[in-house]
Amino acid sequence: MEDLTIIAQAIDRGDYTQARNHLKVFCQENPEDPWGKFYLGRLLEAQHRLREAETLYIEILKQTTQVKLINLARQGIQRVQAQEKQEHQQAIEAALAEEGQREMGCLVLEPMDSGQKAQVAVEFGRLMHLDPYTARLHLPSRIWRLYRTGPVGELMVYQQALARIGIPAFCVSLSTIESVLVLQIHSLQITAENLIIQVQNSEGNAEGSSEKTFKTVTLDASEIGQWVEGLLPIFEQVVDQGTWRKVIHKEKIQDYAHLIDLHCPERQLILRLCDQNYGFEASATGKPLENLTHHQRWQALVNRLTGFLPHLQKRSSFQLFAEAAFDQDLFLQRISPQIGLLRQKDSPWDQAFHLYSILHWVSRTLE
Repeated sequence: MEDLTIIAQAIDRGDYTQARNHLKVFCQENPEDPWGKFYLGRLLEAQHRLREAETLYIEILKQTTQVKLINLARQGIQRVQAQEKQEHQQAIEAALAEEGQREMGCLVLEPMDSGQKAQVAVEFGRLMHLDPYTARLHLPSRIWRLYRTGPVGELMVYQQALARIGIPAFCVSLSTIESVLVLQIHSLQITAENLIIQVQNSEGNAEGSSEKTFKTVTLDASEIGQWVEGLLPIFEQVVDQGTWRKVIHKEKIQDYAHLIDLHCPERQLILRLCDQNYGFEASATGKPLENLTHHQRWQALVNRLTGFLPHLQKRSSFQLFAEAAFDQDLFLQRISPQIGLLRQKDSPWDQAFHLYSILHWVSRTLE
C-alpha cells in the first residue's frame, strides 16, 4: 500500500503529474485492484473533473465488497454532488448580481423524441432533483413546456446547464413578453397583392370618448412570418341541481373564441384576429352575410387568409401548451393578455394564449 500512500500525498499537495505517473504504474501492476480506480477518482476530483470522478466512485460501489472502500466511494460521491450544488448556487448568485437579472421570466423546455429523453433523463433529474422516471415524464415530447418561472438570471443559469446535457430550452423575460406591440384586427380586405387591415388604434381614443378609432395597415404576404392560432373557452354561470335537489351555481363552457395571431417581424408587431370582436359586416366575404352563420363567416375568412398565406405553417398546439402552463398561474397573472374578450372575470386562458404567441415570436429570433 506504500504506492497508494505516495499517490494520496501527491494528490493532497497538488502534484497531479506525479500522482498520475505513480497511479499508472500501480494500475499496470495491479489491474484488478479497485483501489487504483478509487485514487484515479480522487485525482479527477482534485482536477475538478467532477462527473468523471463520480462515475468511477459509482463503479466502485458496484464492483467491490470492501467496506472501507465502499464508504470512501460514497463519501466521494457526496463531495462531488455537494461541490456541484455549491457551484450551481454560486452561478445563480453571480447572475442575479448583474443589473436587470432579478426581473421575472420563464424557462421553456423544447420537445424531444423518446430516444433523446432516455439519454438525458438521469442528468435532468440530477439538475432538477427528480428521480429518473419522474424526470423523463417532465421532458416534453410534442410541445413546449412552460417549466419554471422566477428571476431571469437564475433561469438563464438553468438554461445553460440544460444545454450542457443536451436539453433544448430558452428563457423569456416578462418585459420582453410585454414589449411586443399587438394590434387588434377589426376588419380586413384581401387583394391579389396585399392584405389591407383595419386595426384598432393603439394610441387610444380621445379623452372621454367611448368610440373606437381605427387605422389601416397594408401588408404583402412576405411580411407575415408566422401564424399562431388557438381556441379560448368562454364561460358562463349556470344553475344546476346537486345532491338532495340543492341548487348549485357552476361555470360551464358556453362557446370558444377563435384567435389567430399574424406575426410581422419586420414591422415589429403582431396582428391579432378574434372571431368574437371581428367586424364581419365591414369585410367583403363574397356571399351575403345574412345567409351565413357566425361559424361559416369565420371559416370563410380563415380559408381566404390561408389562400393568401400558403407559405405559413400554422402553430396550433395551444391547448396542450395551456394545460401545462396553468401550473405557473402566478406568473400568468402578471401577463396582460391584450385580447379584449368580454368576460365576467379574468381567465388564465387569455394570458396563456398571449404567452404562447409571444414565445413563438421570441423563438423565431433565436433560430
